[in-house]
Amino acid sequence: MIDLIIRNGKIVTHNNERLADIAIKNGKIFKIGKLPNLKSKKTIDAKGLHVLPGAFDTQVQFREPGNTKKENLKTGSLAAVAGGITSVFDMPNNKPSITTRKLFMKKLQTAKNRMHCNYAFYFGAEKDNIKEIKKVYHNYNYKTLILAASIRHTMHIINCSKLGADVITGPLNSITGLFNHPQTDLGLEKFLSDYKKGNT
Repeated sequence: MIDLIIRNGKIVTHNNERLADIAIKNGKIFKIGKLPNLKSKKTIDAKGLHVLPGAFDTQVQFREPGNTKKENLKTGSLAAVAGGITSVFDMPNNKPSITTRKLFMKKLQTAKNRMHCNYAFYFGAEKDNIKEIKKVYHNYNYKTLILAASIRHTMHIINCSKLGADVITGPLNSITGLFNHPQTDLGLEKFLSDYKKGNT
């Protein structure tokens, strides 16, 4: 039996909007369409409402560690879910900044069983922490390496790109190194060309 059906909502996808039902089984979308005869344990009537996919917020600042009187990983993730955000990327400008393997692993441990949405953490890039970046990348074999730095450290991030990551411009004049980015495929050569032209 299906766990949940959301009926009569206007479903918004990447290419259209349509009235349909959504059947959910074991925490995953099982079927989408007109499902009048499908039975479920629970039903939500979404008539007159839009049903949207969960959004990604690729620049959040949850202030943990260092300034949890403003917010922390738990409260920040709860606020994200309440606003329809299902995945967040938390910036490294904490106190202290997340620029070493030790601090990065501690932050991951702090987040365990406290986050209410999917999450990723940026790793801070500075002019003198290339070895720390390599430790995190090589020792733990992450599929995606995400670096954040101010624009004045651009050349150091370009050096880090030798790890195998593309370099793309990020929000607020930061730059981010990834293997694959869901929205952009900006290779190193193009980045260098645009940077010289002042287009980044």
